[in-house]
Order: sequence, then structure tokens, then C-alpha cells
Amino acid sequence: MDRVSLTDLPGDNQDIWSQLSEDVASNLRRSVVSLVLKSARRTPFAFSGIAIERQNNVTKFVTTGVLVTLFQTGEFEEKINVHYEGNVTTGYLDKWDSDFQLAIVKVLCLLDVDCICLNPAMEFKPCKQLIAVGRVLDKLIAASGKISRGSKNREFLIFPTIFKNWLGAAFFDHDGNFVGMNHKDLFPSKIFLERSKSRGAFRYVGMNGRYEIRGGEHHFHPEAYDVVDKEQFLNLNSLGYPIPSRSMVKRGMKLVNTCEDPFGDLYPKGVWGEFRKRVSSEISRNIVALASFKGETRFFACTGIFIDYDDECPKILTSASLIRDRADRSKIVEGLRIAVSFSQDKFIGELKHYSLHYNVAVVSVDNHRVLCPVNLENSPVKLHDSMAKDSTVVAVGRVFQSGALMAASGKLTVGSSMLDCEILCYSTCKISKAGIGGPLVDVDGNFIGMNFHGMSYGCEKIGTPYLYREDLCRILEFLKTKKTTEFSFGGSVHGDVEPINEWPMPGPYWFDPNDTEEDVNDKQELVADGCPVRYSFGSISVLK
Repeated sequence: MDRVSLTDLPGDNQDIWSQLSEDVASNLRRSVVSLVLKSARRTPFAFSGIAIERQNNVTKFVTTGVLVTLFQTGEFEEKINVHYEGNVTTGYLDKWDSDFQLAIVKVLCLLDVDCICLNPAMEFKPCKQLIAVGRVLDKLIAASGKISRGSKNREFLIFPTIFKNWLGAAFFDHDGNFVGMNHKDLFPSKIFLERSKSRGAFRYVGMNGRYEIRGGEHHFHPEAYDVVDKEQFLNLNSLGYPIPSRSMVKRGMKLVNTCEDPFGDLYPKGVWGEFRKRVSSEISRNIVALASFKGETRFFACTGIFIDYDDECPKILTSASLIRDRADRSKIVEGLRIAVSFSQDKFIGELKHYSLHYNVAVVSVDNHRVLCPVNLENSPVKLHDSMAKDSTVVAVGRVFQSGALMAASGKLTVGSSMLDCEILCYSTCKISKAGIGGPLVDVDGNFIGMNFHGMSYGCEKIGTPYLYREDLCRILEFLKTKKTTEFSFGGSVHGDVEPINEWPMPGPYWFDPNDTEEDVNDKQELVADGCPVRYSFGSISVLK
């Protein structure tokens, strides 16, 4: 990474930048971007944005909630131009918080930016100066303010003049520590800062610091600081789950819709007793958990089953959700690493075939012996017979993290949903995301189909969708030979050509246990609708 020389920075700010070390100056320059809203009827509107996250091929910036206010007028384009270091890319509104006037903008790629440290426990000793840093298009702007003593419990920050176009500008101390963000269009010349009475140390404000006017004076609000220390949630970070705010933690909110959520009964209890011992043993040996990783961060996890597919190395049938790009559902995420968990053992998997249209994937593993892979072609189960007899069926899944094997029983049912795929069948077995890609079997262990998630487009009112065995055989044959065949209920198998079937996947979110059942149902319907959502402080918003 190139180091920025002080002489490379804008000449108008030379006196300010000369007060900093070259490392600090370089980091500050790379921490702030320009966010520009465009409109056909109005002049463009520019904000500064502060880099806060860079992972999973996504870069995120925080800025003032004024950006959302402008969006809600309907006069600005949804795409946000992000200017940084002479480059321009496209960003989108990701989340916002109207209470604290914050907005998060995301870019669907990794930008060469320096993310600020957000640690709510961090306090800074009193210093003599703060630096405000912003960016207007490619121009970096900076202002230095002096801190003067006010009263016993407060000091104030004085700037030599009132500035314009500083919305979203960041405050740093001379060591490069982030201490706040500007929310005012007209940058006030005097800002009062309150001292922490509990620790006696001076605490400015965190990421979502905001202004309050008291007696005509502008005050920063330390109480608005609502970001937890990410070090406490490293495990969530590595699993690709959202980090809660401090208020979420205090309210006892729970993370739901994860790939670790259990369902049914754990092996060998409960419904497992309905199988003969030999059958349950064979099922347990055939079921694996899979996880895909982008770098060190997990992308997705689900269930798979060993199948008799060809004479080469063992093959696993699973869901293409393992590899589907969430930003563009007609593509896969390239370069994912696939791990296969079988009881206490873990293997490296390799993607062999996939169909995003039918949500099917085939993964191979080396150096593993499979005693009784499922033969999809030879099964005594006939769908009409099973439904006529009202036979019990069982959905099976395995959790990647723990290796726990789970099963839930139910009946085959008739219905339809708003899912695009027209060849889906349904059962009343209730599964979690961990059961996606897992098998649906009868009590004799005969394979009926592969399960998908049921909390989407009204499926939860009908049952869990699955692809029937005979239709899976035709899809797998097409993936192997590219020869078109007919489904059991009519229609032809075809490849991933537009329009590709939608397979909405509810994302993990923080749930407030104090919500009423109606509130929960509303949230689930919103999450299931396939729109990006934001869940924070007990409320959910659809970002369209």
C-alpha cells in the first residue's frame, strides 16, 4: 500500500495536515469518501461518508441520516455515486436509523479504504485540537478546531469560521482516533463537549453522535453512541451474521434465522424412534452439513446427502443457496471455499454442477468412503400412494458448527405458493435454514425429495417445499448430459436462462422477545418478501 506524502494533500489544508504524522494523514485520507445523490430535477447533493466495514466483498460507509430524508422525497436516484481517490463507483442505501439520524451506504466490492475503529468503551484524554475531515467529489477538505475549557463538566470546540457542505464529515484527534460525525449542513463555529462524570476522562462522541440545541448552543450527545465492541462478537463476524447495537443487547434481543437454528428432534431421540434402528443408522451416515466460505468468513451453511451419481468420487446433493450471489441471484459467488462436515470429520468439497433455476447443486469430496449412498433412480416410494395413505414423512438436517443431526416429522400436503418454481411439492414438516438441502424420507428411509426453506412467499401457511425424487433425477441428468427431458408432471428441464426462478432466502436478524405474535408475523412476512430489510431497536424496515 502506498504511503501518502503530506505534500500530496490539498494545498489549502497544508497547515492542518502538517500537524499529523504521514501514517495518520494517509489513514484519514483513506477513511473518508464523497457520497453524491443525483436527480434529474435537482442539483446533485454531496455528503461525506466514513468507512466502517470492509469484508465479504462489501464495503460500508456511515453518513448522516439527512441522506435518507432526501431519498424519501422521491426526487433522487437510488444509486449513489461514491467518489474516492480519483475513482467513482456505485453505492446503495443499506440501513438507516431515524432515531439517531444515521445512514449506512454499501458498495458491492472491496474498496481500498481505511476503516475507522468503532469501540464504545474507548475514551480519549483531553486534547487541544480536533480535525474535521470531509470530501466533496475528489477534493479532500479539512478544518482544525481548538478545544477550550468551559465549565467543570464541559469544554467546547471552536472553529475559526462556519463551513458549508460538511454533512457527514468525520472528527479525528491528532492520533487519528475517530471521535464523531457532523450532522449539520452549516458547520457551527462552537460545539460544546461534555465530560464523562463516571470516569473523569473526556469522552467526545461515537459513530452516531448527534447535535442538540440548548439555549441556542450546539451540544454533542455521547448517549447516542450505540455501537457494540465488535471484539465481543468475533464469532458472529466470522459466521457472517449482523452485529447488534448496544441497545439490542440491553433489551435481550435474540439472533434468529441463522444456519444454526435447531428444528425437530436431535438424533437419536423423538421422531428418530419411528425408524428401524438400521434405517436411522443409514440416514445418519449419509447426511452431511456443508458450508461455503469467502476468505475466513462463512457465506452460507446447509445440509446435503450422499447420492449414487457416477462412478467417480462421492457426490453430495444439496441446495444452490450454498453458492448463490445474494446481490445478483442469477449468478454464483466465484472463489468460494466449500467445507463438508460429517459427524466429527471435515472434508474439502468441490462444486461440480449447479442449477440456480432449480436451486440444486452437486458437490464432490475426495478421500471419503460412502457405504450406502442414496440411489435416486431406484426407490419404491410413489408420491400419489404416499399421499393417499397419509404416510408419515421426515425431514432431516445437520448443523455445520456442531454436527448435530435433526429430524422433524409431518405429512405430504397439496398446495401452491408464490414461488416461481412450478414443480415444487410440499410437506408439513417444519425445518429451519439448517435443513435446506436435506432429504425428505419416509419411515422406511426411502428418499422422497430434497427440502428448501418454507418461510417465503406464503409457504409457511402451506408447508415446507421440496423437489420430488423423480424431478431431481431429471435435473441431475440434465446437469450431467445437457440433454432435455420431461418432468414427472409435464414441462421440460432447462438450464439457467432468463428468467431464472426466484428462491428468496430470509436473512438473519435480531428479534425482540417482547414483540407480540402479530409483530413477529409482520416481520416474517417482510423478511420473506425477498426485499432487503433492516431490523434494529425492535422495528423492521423494508429498503426498496
